[in-house]
Amino acid sequence: MRSNWRASGFALARMTSMPVVSVIVPAWNVAEFIPAAVRSVFAQSFEDLELIVVNDGSPDTEALEAALSGYRNRPDTRYIVQENRGPSGARNTGILHARGRFVAFLDGDDWWEPTYIEQQLVRFSDDEALDVVYCDARLTGDSVLAGRTFMDTTASTGPVTLER
Repeated sequence: MRSNWRASGFALARMTSMPVVSVIVPAWNVAEFIPAAVRSVFAQSFEDLELIVVNDGSPDTEALEAALSGYRNRPDTRYIVQENRGPSGARNTGILHARGRFVAFLDGDDWWEPTYIEQQLVRFSDDEALDVVYCDARLTGDSVLAGRTFMDTTASTGPVTLER
């Protein structure tokens, strides 16, 4: 059992075998990228989490399972296979299997900085009325937008709601 975690006056005590955060990764044709995504989850400064990878009927299942082979036997990792339902369907399947108080979504071709989850949880501790938090993202790859942030290119405006 991991120890308590405390940040900015917000304490989350591990009272049961349930993790605080369930990280859900929909996986469809991401075998070449998913090792970096999974490594970024397990490199988090906040460790009281579980990883749920949902293979959404991926055409690269054999390569995906090979890429995940070093993680699939971990007690904090679950691998689920389903017929293709699209990213929302895969996320919903992950939610159905999640045991955490909080849910975090990570696409299989993305990765997080090491303090990502901790920073997200601090936002909840700063304002307990919050239901959802989200962040910016740095764009990478061969795009002309590489190096810029998502908010640089498509800034949020207006109030944050579930509908928006």
